[in-house]
Amino acid sequence: IAPVKQANATNPAKSLSPLRIAFSHTCPACGVGSLYVGLLKLAPALALAITLCGCADRSGQFPSLRPRAIETAAATAVEEPTAQQVALPAADPLRIVAINAAVAQARAAIGPFDVALTAATALARRGADAPKGSDAWVAAQMAIGRAEALRAGVKLALSALDNQSFDILFAKPAQDQILFTEAFAAIRAIDDQQQRDVDQLTAMLAR
Repeated sequence: IAPVKQANATNPAKSLSPLRIAFSHTCPACGVGSLYVGLLKLAPALALAITLCGCADRSGQFPSLRPRAIETAAATAVEEPTAQQVALPAADPLRIVAINAAVAQARAAIGPFDVALTAATALARRGADAPKGSDAWVAAQMAIGRAEALRAGVKLALSALDNQSFDILFAKPAQDQILFTEAFAAIRAIDDQQQRDVDQLTAMLAR
């Protein structure tokens, strides 16, 4: 019987796999396998690559850094309510009565002033063509004065609100502050318009 030959008996290295050969080859300096040393050096980079691969979705795209919908909803839920969302306390009934009385007084004074303004406008047109100091010019001046006097109703209403402005505006927020602001602005607009009308007629006689 012929003797069985051992495979690669003369060269044992040929019977080892390439990976085992690499590990079996030692570094002259430290005596550790060269492939093992290389893997130790690459360990941090490999760990980072594995982590990033785990963050990627199946399409290969990494997730966006923008807040997710649930995060945005949660942030909105804890926001403090705005001033418009907070219900204001009810207005003081006495202040409401005072504000409405001032508005009614201003509106009642509009009609008489408009009548006097119409008459003063006609006389001012005549007086503008007449010599200064003439009867027509004096009549126009007197008509303008009567219209000016009829502005008293609006001015008194504005003054009545102005006297309450400090107590209302510097008090705790309430609905009467809104009503006061709207009423004061409306009466001030009437007063400004009447002042412009009178100034226009006065300018006609000053030419």
